[in-house]
Amino acid sequence: MASHTIALKDLALLANGVQRAVYRIARLLAGEDISTKKGQVPGDIAATCTLQLTELRKGSLVMEVRVPEQDQTSFEELTLGERAVHSLVAGLDQVRTSGTGMPRGYDAGVLMAWRETARLLGDGISAIRFSTSMGGTPVASTLDHETNSAISRRLRAPVHNMRVVEGRLLMGDFKETNYRCRVDPAVGTSVRCTFDESHEDAVLEALTHMVRVTGEATEKDGKIAELKIADIEMLSEDASKGGAPVAASFQASPTIEELAEIQNVRIHRSVDDLYGDFWPEDESADDFVASMRSWRDYRGI
Repeated sequence: MASHTIALKDLALLANGVQRAVYRIARLLAGEDISTKKGQVPGDIAATCTLQLTELRKGSLVMEVRVPEQDQTSFEELTLGERAVHSLVAGLDQVRTSGTGMPRGYDAGVLMAWRETARLLGDGISAIRFSTSMGGTPVASTLDHETNSAISRRLRAPVHNMRVVEGRLLMGDFKETNYRCRVDPAVGTSVRCTFDESHEDAVLEALTHMVRVTGEATEKDGKIAELKIADIEMLSEDASKGGAPVAASFQASPTIEELAEIQNVRIHRSVDDLYGDFWPEDESADDFVASMRSWRDYRGI
């Protein structure tokens, strides 16, 4: 950050994202099968994994946090909070550098917590670095555009008939047997979406905001009838200027090749591929030109 400052709302976003990720990792390390279960954080996890701010230092803003101190039977024994923080930092580096498989203590819910934190990237923040010596072995990792792209790839795979839709997220239905929402693009018809429990928090936070959703499409008559969400990314928008939505991370956007695959665009090998046999037989090109001239004369163009 050039000015070595951070907006308070961005600081809150960073704190909430990291804390959420720690809680979710702790659930998995404690034996739960999914990190995004409903309800309050269990008391034992809250007691050992609630991060405490201990220091803020000048420069490129440095925050030091710790987990609550606990009575331990042995100096070598690690608390759940210490193990969760170590897995959080070590796992992020593995997400960035390894191709497949989830790091220890990670699932889709943890990746989505990192995804929310990655919304900070841009506007002067190019990278957020994490380090810890909890767990015995010092580890470090970086959340930047490259890491965020790796997170996106893991969240989206494997997806068949993948499609991407951008628009405003509306009408969330959070019944346990019927997770549904709707995305309204700026142009075109609304897209009905389904999602599972692991996406519940992300969908809830993104309601009424501009989003980019990626998922498996069910099509009818060449149009998306329903989209099963594999990944959801909240977009920023300049509301004061009424501007179009802009991705929080341009580098995390799909490549040209990915967009072509997503939109089912094929390469044209011949000009003949572009020929469209749709012109009415009873109307000549001269008739069309005459009509255009009459319309322009009528409108004073």
